[in-house]
Amino acid sequence: MNGEVNHTMSKCFFARLTGREEVPPVRTDAFGSAQFIFNKDFTRVCFKLVVNDIKKLTAAHIHLGMRGEMGRLLPFYLDQ
Repeated sequence: MNGEVNHTMSKCFFARLTGREEVPPVRTDAFGSAQFIFNKDFTRVCFKLVVNDIKKLTAAHIHLGMRGEMGRLLPFYLDQ
């Protein structure tokens, strides 16, 4: 999303990333945010992930679910 947003993308979501948002909640100093912009039929997504106070990042993944529940893990594909 480096300043360029494809105008065919139309649905935007924002997520706060804290230990309290985990299921179950955990104690951590780490925090961050994620922004997702989908096209109209939800077949493509652009995203921006920002994390802070993580000493060694090993992975990132996305769960699809309602607030407070552990949603299913989504496949993660990068189109470069």
